[in-house]
Amino acid sequence: MKGERLIRMIIVPYFLSVVMALLSFKYFDVFCFAYSEILLDKTVDFSGILLGFLITVFTIIIQSDSDGIKLLKKLDEYDSFIFFNKHVIFVSALNCFYSLFLLIIQNYNFYKCLLVQKILMSFYCGMMTLLIITSYQFLSNFYKMIKYKPKN
Repeated sequence: MKGERLIRMIIVPYFLSVVMALLSFKYFDVFCFAYSEILLDKTVDFSGILLGFLITVFTIIIQSDSDGIKLLKKLDEYDSFIFFNKHVIFVSALNCFYSLFLLIIQNYNFYKCLLVQKILMSFYCGMMTLLIITSYQFLSNFYKMIKYKPKN
C-alpha cells in the first residue's frame, strides 16, 4: 500500500475515531443519545449485516472467474483493496461484538459507575466512528473499481 493511501485509508480513520472517543468522554452529557439500549441493539444489527455483506463481497471477488473480476485482479490496487476489505471486516466484527458486550453488561453493578460508563461508551463512540469511516471508504473504492473501464 502506498504511503499516502495508507495514511488516508488507515491512519486518518483511527485518528478521527480516537478524537471522537476523547470528545465523547469529555462531553459525556452531549453524547448521551449514543448510549441508549435501542441504539446499541441496532448497532449489533447494522454491524452484523455489514459484516455479512463484506464477507460476501470478499468471497465473490476472491473466487469469481468472471471477466469483470479478472480485470479487477489485474489492477495495481487489487491487493490493497483485498487488504482493506479484510480490515473493514475486522472492524465490523469487532464493533458488533463490542456492542453486544455493552448490551449484556448493562445490568451489572460495575456498569452503573459513571466513570466505567464514560470509558466504555467513549470507546463505543470511537469504534462507531471508525466503522462508519472505514465502511464508507471501502464502499467508495469498491464502486470505483466496479465502474473501472480500461482505456483502449
